[in-house]
Amino acid sequence: MFARARDLFVSNLAVSISEAISQSFPNAAPEGEPALWLHLIEEEQMRQTISDLLLDMRADNLNENYIADTVERLKQGREKRRLKQIRSGDLDTAQRQEYLLKLREHKPDTLKKQQTDDSEFG
Repeated sequence: MFARARDLFVSNLAVSISEAISQSFPNAAPEGEPALWLHLIEEEQMRQTISDLLLDMRADNLNENYIADTVERLKQGREKRRLKQIRSGDLDTAQRQEYLLKLREHKPDTLKKQQTDDSEFG
């Protein structure tokens, strides 16, 4: 459930909605129309905020493909923010290690090349 990935979101409102949904639905994403699950969100103000967002006419255009594309763009934005942090030196050691592990997941041959290069000269 992408709503649990708080680091995808940039605005405080989006992070707050993510937290509210994750807390109210710890095991799986809510299913069905919001009218069926919105009452399960604990905080009244958050229920109202989500309800207001659902009434926005732009919500009429939401579909599976649009949401999937949006999540992909959010992931790309997160990676750009991480790269910017790395370049600026704002990452602590744990964050840097996490980033390198994720990089290796996407490009697993990186570590092998580095080890091969080292062994040729050692």
